[in-house]
Amino acid sequence: MAHGMCGDAVLEASSGGELGGRALVAASAVLDAHAVSADEGELDAGAEPRRRRAGVEMVARREAAACGAAASLDGLPVEVARGLQAGSADPHMLREPGEVAEPWRSSHRGTFSLDRLDPADPEELRLRPFPDLNPSPQTDARREPEAPPSGAPAVSAIEDVVPEETVKRVRRWESRVRACLKAARRGNPSLARQLRPPDLELRACEHTVPGMERWVWDLRPLSRGERAVPLASSSRKVPPATDLDLAAVERLGMDYPDKAIISEMVMGFSDDAVDVEKYVVFSPPHLGALRYAAEARAKVEKDVGKGWSAIVSHLPFWPVRVNPYSIVREERESGVKHRMTIDLSWPRALSLIHI
Repeated sequence: MAHGMCGDAVLEASSGGELGGRALVAASAVLDAHAVSADEGELDAGAEPRRRRAGVEMVARREAAACGAAASLDGLPVEVARGLQAGSADPHMLREPGEVAEPWRSSHRGTFSLDRLDPADPEELRLRPFPDLNPSPQTDARREPEAPPSGAPAVSAIEDVVPEETVKRVRRWESRVRACLKAARRGNPSLARQLRPPDLELRACEHTVPGMERWVWDLRPLSRGERAVPLASSSRKVPPATDLDLAAVERLGMDYPDKAIISEMVMGFSDDAVDVEKYVVFSPPHLGALRYAAEARAKVEKDVGKGWSAIVSHLPFWPVRVNPYSIVREERESGVKHRMTIDLSWPRALSLIHI
């Protein structure tokens, strides 16, 4: 047990003399710094004792947490943040369970109301260390993705990959989406909602020309009079389309513990979807995009201008997944802002038409 007087505060630290020595030396340094500041007139008479005590408590808490020991200030235990609990009156989990009146036990205020938080001295909050959240895991780098199978047949027309009847069904769905968007842009979201088609889901194995299902096809060259080609997974040899300086990411990430995320930034994201059956999914825009059609169109055109998106009149890939987008209206102090969202969790099972 190490123990000493620091101004008008008594600091104690158990579990070995090393902790006590470190805590007392550091606390003395904090107090000396505050004393100099007070002598220079930077602190008023009332602020000095509060800063002094907050500094001592901060040091005791930090040193106790680092050494796995218990520390006390004036005989009272020093609280150590154990994590983060959103919505709690004790968000840093400093108290024991049951010691605070949690907002979800009362119907007077909302769970996340700031009025429900325990009051704290501003100086204490300024000096209190935050809990260590989201530590980087130790991971191995991802392996290079496998190249597409060799021996792909020549493809000079979309019907060489997608059966003619399937192409017709997809085009009928696209026609309904275009009619829906036209109504929305004319300022008639109610009609647009009526014209909006349901999601269309196709099993790739049943809607791909036999022998072509081994590849994911890039059909974009067909619009230029060229042959379609198998789509290769992004890798170091085929870098993903990105604004990142991939060489800098790899260089600066050499000592970063999470090697998996660094390799995915360099090679492209992997969803770990192993042995998952391939589906073709077409989803129309959500209702928010129809309600705020002008804002949605402006957002799309902005993305196209930056090279992040492209507007096409033909199937770009097969199999393909068309994710729905929407517009969310947000009211802020600076005004109203419209934000585009892409729903990667869609579709829901009940929204699909299986063909």
